[in-house]
Amino acid sequence: MALQKGLLSAYCYQLAMNGTRLGLFDHLKRFTLKTPLVDYPGLANILCGATAGIVGAFVGSPFFLVKTRLQAAGGLVGHQHVYKGRFELNEYHKKYIDLWILKKK
Repeated sequence: MALQKGLLSAYCYQLAMNGTRLGLFDHLKRFTLKTPLVDYPGLANILCGATAGIVGAFVGSPFFLVKTRLQAAGGLVGHQHVYKGRFELNEYHKKYIDLWILKKK
């Protein structure tokens, strides 16, 4: 089944994204208590939530890419790719990961 192929990567994606968002929000909230934003709790919550969401999406995006590629490889429609597992990388993936971790050549 195509949907089952990316299941472990989907779990990793959810753990990375939601764990980062939930863990970072409290730290950001504590940090805003030391700034002038303490007078505006609604604005502080919006900024902390947006920042935690952005960082969570950034951390989770490589796992989402792998999950989508694995699920697309098992489908019967469109262009078919052959991926044997999560750690099989082609040149496109290597460039994406290098960009993601900001690796300099």
